Amino acid sequence: MIDPSRLLFIHGSDSNSHTFKATLLRGIFPSMLTPDFIGGLPERMEQLGTILGSETGWALIGSSLGGLTAARVAERDPRVVAVVLFAPAFQLAWRKLLGPEHAGFIADVEAIDRGYPDVRVPALVFHGRNDETVPIEHSRVFARDRPNVRLVELDDGHELVASLPVLLAETERFLAGLDH
Repeated sequence: MIDPSRLLFIHGSDSNSHTFKATLLRGIFPSMLTPDFIGGLPERMEQLGTILGSETGWALIGSSLGGLTAARVAERDPRVVAVVLFAPAFQLAWRKLLGPEHAGFIADVEAIDRGYPDVRVPALVFHGRNDETVPIEHSRVFARDRPNVRLVELDDGHELVASLPVLLAETERFLAGLDH
């Protein structure tokens, strides 16, 4: 089992640490960290690196942009030993979603989000088949040919609200099965 004080939730771009998911996860893992992240992907990755400090054995749980952040940090940071990703924003068409007023944010994400993250730690990915924000195919490509990644496809949308009981139960089971 992962030390519950080494769990960290990373919220999505239009969210914060008081979301329904974060609140429910804290109900299961009361000592889980749920900081508020600001800025684009580089700023979030930097903030995350600071929060992790010198401690090892971290499991990151990320939603949407938070999932992308968790995966990008996990691929290069040995302090991270597992990730749980909710509809991770891999290879998203940010320019179509956002628009010219977010040009800086878009450029920062595109500079880092090239190809799929090379995550080698155990990874559990949840994605809704009806996700209109991030196509499920992106998670399928990410999981393909990676024996360390388990993809759970759900009859749900991007927020995965209808699947929260499954998300919570499977996340708890996954983290309990890790040896750290």
